[in-house]
Amino acid sequence: MRPTRRTLLLASVPLLLSGCGFALRQAPQFGFRSLYLALPAHSALALELRRQLEGSGNLQVFTDAAQRDKAEVVLESPGEQRERAVVSVSAGGEVREFQLRQRFTFRASTPPTGASCCRWRKSCARSTRATANRPRCPRNRRR
Repeated sequence: MRPTRRTLLLASVPLLLSGCGFALRQAPQFGFRSLYLALPAHSALALELRRQLEGSGNLQVFTDAAQRDKAEVVLESPGEQRERAVVSVSAGGEVREFQLRQRFTFRASTPPTGASCCRWRKSCARSTRATANRPRCPRNRRR
């Protein structure tokens, strides 16, 4: 039995897609291995976030306050707000459409770490040109 054009065309599609760099979506790679969620336990958003993070497979999620010190990153939420705004009103004054909003503010923190920068620069005190070209603050150079 001879392969038809249609069969050859369908067989070549995966080869073409793999050649262009196409790949199926994979679990995200985080820069840390453990996370403590300091979120309200009754929040639906917190439950879904925890479920999604645990489902990634390569992240350990803590919710117990006793395990907070074991986590590399702490995710805290000062608040979660639900709002409802009127979008459209009928000619009779009845509300036809609402816009539902959910605001989630969060803060991610890591254990305290430090960084320092040191720069040595030779200069000649007699030369005014050397002092004029000297950088004012090494902090500005790093930005």
